[in-house]
Amino acid sequence: MKYLYILIPVVLWVSCANKSKTTQSAGPAASDAAAKPAADSVPAKESVKTVDLTQEQMDLMGVVLGKPQKRALEGTITVNGKVAVLANSMADVSAVFKGVIQKINVKEGRLVRKGDVIVEMISPDLIQFQEDYRKANSELYFLDKELQRQQTLSTENVGAAKNLQDVQSKVYFQQAIIKSATSKLALAGLDPKDMDAHPEAAQDKIRIRAPIGGYISRITTTIGTDAPEGTKLAHISNINDLHADIAIFEKDLQKIKPGQIVRIKFADPSIPETTGKVEYINKEIDPLSRVAIARAAFSAPADALILPEMQLTATVETQSALAWSVPDAAAMKDENGQSFFYYLDSKSKDGKFSFKRSDLEPKSLRNGYYSLSDEYAGKMVVVKGVNILNGESKRSEAE
Repeated sequence: MKYLYILIPVVLWVSCANKSKTTQSAGPAASDAAAKPAADSVPAKESVKTVDLTQEQMDLMGVVLGKPQKRALEGTITVNGKVAVLANSMADVSAVFKGVIQKINVKEGRLVRKGDVIVEMISPDLIQFQEDYRKANSELYFLDKELQRQQTLSTENVGAAKNLQDVQSKVYFQQAIIKSATSKLALAGLDPKDMDAHPEAAQDKIRIRAPIGGYISRITTTIGTDAPEGTKLAHISNINDLHADIAIFEKDLQKIKPGQIVRIKFADPSIPETTGKVEYINKEIDPLSRVAIARAAFSAPADALILPEMQLTATVETQSALAWSVPDAAAMKDENGQSFFYYLDSKSKDGKFSFKRSDLEPKSLRNGYYSLSDEYAGKMVVVKGVNILNGESKRSEAE
């Protein structure tokens, strides 16, 4: 028992000494930690809310403005598709007669009008058609004289009716030959009236013209090629009548109706977004992919070259509820994860544009667009270069 009473105070003294030592060694750091709040509780320093730029600065920095657009952000279906051109908006340029390609007047990608000369070729058959035409015309001239004589004789009951009928039959036959030769010459780009005016001249060159206006998408021949009749020489696509073939899954087919608005984004980001309307839905479902093709008509954006088979993304608005919106590219996030955009607040007399920052609700982002309240209707929004304005805001703050 004596040893027990002595041991307890020793143990307590060692314990208290260690505790005191720990406290002393950690004293200054602990004090600082107590005085300094946790890192996540420190409020972020907010950047300057207003940014002023001149028109020259905006042009130099590539800042682009645009107005919010009304879109159906809810009740939409987004699908993939491609550009399609209707059959009557495409045409093959073919050799109408056998010949040798002498000249190609167009290049792939060039816009041509209906009637423009696409290819020139030399054809010996063309000379034969001209001879047939002239010979038939000459024979018809004499047959017309004979027909008049037989008609006079028939009126005076001098000639037999059989002779008149024989002459009439020959006249009809020659007229048919002339009509056929005229059609063939027209295909070669020759006017029979010019041949009548210059009977001594004979053309051996065929000018093959564009049957429709559009872009030359393919040239399938070369100079010097011996082209039989019917050989395809080039292909023309009229991109003024554009359509989008979009793949609708079976589960969504009941939601798609003709007349619904379709917003189209192209795989090439340099091509602006455009809108169209659903025209019809194919009644056949692919057995493997379980999709049906819906076709939507649309117009090409200004100065944009849209060609068949271009890939796109289509958002079909299946409900009519609309909201003012800006694309997600018009917004960015700050260091705290807050999404925001800039809008034009005012323009001063000295030509400076004043932009204000406005925060966005995270839940307002749907289908690649942020919905806005009605107060932003008609305002100009920075749709390109929001990061530039944000950088200017931070620079002004630092200064």
